[in-house]
Amino acid sequence: MKDDPKYLLLLEKLGFNTTRLRWKLYKLEQRRERVQHNGLMPERMRWLQYGHKICRHCGAVNDRSDPKCCRCEKRLPSLALYRLSRFLGFMVPEAAPTTVFVFMALCALFFSASLTIDGFSALLSPGPSLALLGAWSDMPETGMTGPWRILTFGLIHGGILHIAFNIYAMINLGGLTEGQLGPKRTLVLITIAQIGAALGTWVWYVQMQDHGFLTVGASGWVSGLLGYAIAYFYTMGRMGDLYRRQLTQWAVYILLFGYFMGANNAAHIGGFVAGAALGAIADRRGRRTKIELQIWEGAFWLCAGLWLVAIALQILFLLQHIGESAS
Repeated sequence: MKDDPKYLLLLEKLGFNTTRLRWKLYKLEQRRERVQHNGLMPERMRWLQYGHKICRHCGAVNDRSDPKCCRCEKRLPSLALYRLSRFLGFMVPEAAPTTVFVFMALCALFFSASLTIDGFSALLSPGPSLALLGAWSDMPETGMTGPWRILTFGLIHGGILHIAFNIYAMINLGGLTEGQLGPKRTLVLITIAQIGAALGTWVWYVQMQDHGFLTVGASGWVSGLLGYAIAYFYTMGRMGDLYRRQLTQWAVYILLFGYFMGANNAAHIGGFVAGAALGAIADRRGRRTKIELQIWEGAFWLCAGLWLVAIALQILFLLQHIGESAS
């Protein structure tokens, strides 16, 4: 063709097949034209340039300066807050595992506090921050025997690799379990799995090994998410077979990793068993009685209260220690 670059004509005369190269050049030209027409911003983010606000209550389109919706008269945020909320919604969609994300954020917050207390040494080996932020031990001399620590140790981590591995597992397992349970029941699952992890730790180290322990990490209740998912998909017969095999591989990896890294596999097993037990007895959608709904609702508020009290007691412990150090 006359409009083809000279090097293409030369390649054709030399006997090369230039069809694939022509196609790539065509796609490249299309991409260049789109950038010229629409700018560099991706299409799914182009709403950031729009000069209007969409009411989240009724879906009406409003001018960027309107303080209230023109249809339902609900209050509208400023344009900056509207764009920020839309952006956060883009980053964390509505179907995202809300409860798991909250616990992920708590783990990150406590790890940041550990870095503040211990310095950058906490990236590999935290020191005094473990006791101050919620690690659990049965040895009185450590000062980590408070009963609230049965929960709080599931938010503390012993280094960057530790928290990175657990957050990776949360991201992969959170949507799978919370998509079936919902946010409230996921909190119940996390709480039961964390208590199961604590019980497994106590039985193995104190009752069977007869020596003290000090433990941290979210992998106990994360294993509970895994146990629930395996038990849940086991009831789905052949439809859940693929999920079960993949999740069982996850369970094996966690145990092997725990064994070779010297981690607390007793907590992994305790959390897994607790989660699997809940997965085996949990009701399925479409088969919920009023009593079951009331039990789940009551369990949610009980678990939420337990976590709030445990975190509050740990914060009081931290503030008391800071006060003693200052005096």
